[in-house]
Amino acid sequence: MAWRWVLLVACMLLAVLPAWTQVTETPEPPSEIPRVTPDRVHPTWAGFQPEFHAYICPFPVPGDYNPSEIVCGYVLVPEDRSHAESRLIQLSVLVIKSTSENPELGAIMRLTGGPGGPSLGAGRVRAYQSPANRALREKADLVFFDQRGVGYSEGAFCRALPLPYQYGLPVTPEGFEVYEREVRRCFEEARARGVFVEGYTNWQNALDVRDIRRALGYETWNLFGVSYGTELAQGVMRVDTDGVHAVILDSVVPQGLAARDLDQITANGFRSALDAMTQMCRADPACAAEYEDLGARFLAAMAGFAEAPLILENVAPTAGQERIILDGRTIGDAVFQALYSHTVYGDLPALLHVLETRDVETLRTYVDVLGYPLDHAYGSGMSVTINCRGGFRQRVDAPPPPGPDGTALLAHIGSTNFARNCAAVFEASEDPTASPLVSEIPTLITTGAVDPITPPYYADLVLPGLANAQRLDFPHTGHGALLTHWDNCGRDTLIAFFSAPMAALDQTCPKSVSTPDFLVKLRHTKAPYHFARGLQAGRYPILTLTALGILATLVFVFPFTMLARRMDSTNSAEYGRARLLTAVGSALSIAGCTLAVGSVLATAASHQASLPVGVPASIGWAGWLGLAGCLLCFTALWRVWQTRSPDQRLGTRLAIGLGVLASAILLWFLFSIDAGPILL
Repeated sequence: MAWRWVLLVACMLLAVLPAWTQVTETPEPPSEIPRVTPDRVHPTWAGFQPEFHAYICPFPVPGDYNPSEIVCGYVLVPEDRSHAESRLIQLSVLVIKSTSENPELGAIMRLTGGPGGPSLGAGRVRAYQSPANRALREKADLVFFDQRGVGYSEGAFCRALPLPYQYGLPVTPEGFEVYEREVRRCFEEARARGVFVEGYTNWQNALDVRDIRRALGYETWNLFGVSYGTELAQGVMRVDTDGVHAVILDSVVPQGLAARDLDQITANGFRSALDAMTQMCRADPACAAEYEDLGARFLAAMAGFAEAPLILENVAPTAGQERIILDGRTIGDAVFQALYSHTVYGDLPALLHVLETRDVETLRTYVDVLGYPLDHAYGSGMSVTINCRGGFRQRVDAPPPPGPDGTALLAHIGSTNFARNCAAVFEASEDPTASPLVSEIPTLITTGAVDPITPPYYADLVLPGLANAQRLDFPHTGHGALLTHWDNCGRDTLIAFFSAPMAALDQTCPKSVSTPDFLVKLRHTKAPYHFARGLQAGRYPILTLTALGILATLVFVFPFTMLARRMDSTNSAEYGRARLLTAVGSALSIAGCTLAVGSVLATAASHQASLPVGVPASIGWAGWLGLAGCLLCFTALWRVWQTRSPDQRLGTRLAIGLGVLASAILLWFLFSIDAGPILL
C-alpha cells in the first residue's frame, strides 16, 4: 500500500493486544465491557448531522495563504457509531478549491493508503498548486483528510511505534515478543486515555468519508483511492452509494479474500513481482547477459542472509535504531519494498551485487539513508485494528490463494502467523465491509505489473462484482500505477475517466510506459558517492572554491594563449605549437571533468540506489580525456623547455604554466573520485 506494506504487515500481524474494551467518557472495568462489536449504527447516531468547522491550517501553507483557495477545518464524527455513549472526535480536512466557479467534476476525494498514512501537509498543497496540476484544479475541488487516528486527526494511539526489526533483534519469535509487548502497552495506554480502539475499522472509516461529504455540502463526488485507499473506497461505495459519482481504484485491495494460509498471499505477490522483473531483465540484452535469472539470484541471496545474518552496529539515528540484524526476512522485506517503485528497477542489478558480495559499507549506507525514522504522523494503532478486523481472512476450506506459487519466499517475508496473532488481538465480528463488493458505480481499476503487494491479478477478484468497470494495466510499473505516471499521462487519464466514466477509456497511457534502464555495467567504487555526500554536507568548502577557480582558469586559458601571442609578438611555430597544445589539452581536461561530474549527477538522479555501489563504467572515458589533456599540456611545456629561446616572454610562459597546473589538478581530481582511466 502507499506506505511500506510489508513492514506494516508486521505491525498488523504480530500485535497481541489487551482485552476488548468499550470506552465511554468514564471507562468501565474490562470485565464489564462487551467483547464483540455489533458494527451497526446505533439509533442515537442514525440522524447525526455532521458539520464542517473551518480553522487555520495546522501545517505551514506554502506561498501566500489564501483561505478562499486553501480551506482547512475539521468535522466531528462519532468514534464508534455502534455505541450510544461514543465520544466525538475531530477529523482534519483540507480542501484545495477549484479555480473554476462551477467545476465540471464537482469534487474529488483522495483516499490515502497505509492503512495509517497521513494525507495533510504543506507538500500536498504545494503539489496541487503547481502549474502541472492546473488542468485538474480547473475541473474539481480536491479534498483530503487525515483518517481517524492519523496525522492531525483525533483518536491518536500507538504513534511512533517501532517496527519489529527496529528493536535490534532478529525477525524471529524473540523479536516479535518484544514488539508485541510494546503494542500491548500502547493499546492499554490508549484505552486508559479514553480511546475506543475497537472503533478504528474500515466500516467506521467509510462512514467518516460519507459524513465529510455531507458536512462539505457535496451532493455527490468522485473517489480516488490508492492501495488501502481502494479498500476504503469500496467501503464508501457500500455505505454511501448515492453520494459517489465514480471511483478510481489504483492498486486495488480485494475485499473478503479468504485463504488457508494468509502468509501465502503475500508470498505469491512477491513471486509475481519477481517473475515480472525477471522477464523485463531478460528482454534487455545487457541485463540478460549478466543476470538471466534475476529472481532466482535474489532468492539465493535472501537464503544466504537467512543462514548467516549480518549485524550492523551504530547505524545512523535517523534509521530508528542503533543496531540492525540483516537476516533473510529483513533482506526479503528490502527487496519487496524495492519492487514497489519503478524508479529503482534499473538499480536492482546493483542491489543484487551488494547482497551477493555482502558489501557491508553499502548495506550500512542503505540503512542510514533509507532506514525508517519513527513517524509520529502515521496511525500505527489504526493500521493494526483495520487489518486484523478486515482485509484477508483465513479459512481451512478456502481454495489456494491466487497468483504464482510463492512458497519458496515464505521464509523471507515479514508476516507470520497472521490468523493466530489477530485472533489474540480481537474477539470481534468481521468488519461489515470485508466481503466482495457488488456495485453499479462506474469504476476504473489500474494495476502495475511489478506490484508485489497488490499484484495485477487482484483486479480479477474485484471486477466480477462491478457492473460498470474498466481496467488499465501498466507494464514496468509497481505500486500505485496511476500515481507512478501522474506527470506523464496519469493525471489526464483521471480527468478523462471522471469526465465521462461510462465511456470507453483510451488505452494509450499504459502503452507509453518505457522499459527500465538497467544499470548493468558498473565501475564498483564508492568514491563518487562519498564525494557527493561530502559536498551535500558542506564538508569541502575550500575544495569546492578551488575547483571553481581551476575551472575558471581553464576556461580562460585558450583566449589567454591567443592574447599572449599578441603580447609577445611571436609566432606559434617558434614554440612547437605549444600554445595550441595547451589550449587543446585544457579543453580536454575540462571535457573530462564535465563528463565525470555529469555521469555522477545523472546516476544520482536516475539510479539513486546504485550510487553507493558505483557509477557507469563509461565514466572511464572521462579519465582518458583528462589524461590526454594533461599529457598535451605537459608536451607543450616540454616543447617550450626544449626551445630555450631568449625571446620567450612572460605571457607565453604564464599561459602554458597555468594550463599544465590546472590539467594536472583536474586529473588528480578524476583519480580521487575513481573516474580515472584506471582504478588505483
